[in-house]
Amino acid sequence: MALVRSQEQRQLELLRHMRCKQERRSWCSRFRKEQHKQEQRRSRCRKELHMQEQQHSRRKELHS
Repeated sequence: MALVRSQEQRQLELLRHMRCKQERRSWCSRFRKEQHKQEQRRSRCRKELHMQEQQHSRRKELHS
């Protein structure tokens, strides 16, 4: 009887472990996706800023 219960316990622990692993994996992938989105936004902002600076410098050259 004790042997059967320990096997069941082991199986439950294994299931719990697998579920935990799965949750962690999905959390990690969501986190990476979010990081990627933020990096894309930053890069877009940098490009935009760069374009504005170039336009500004062109205008300065035209006026001088």
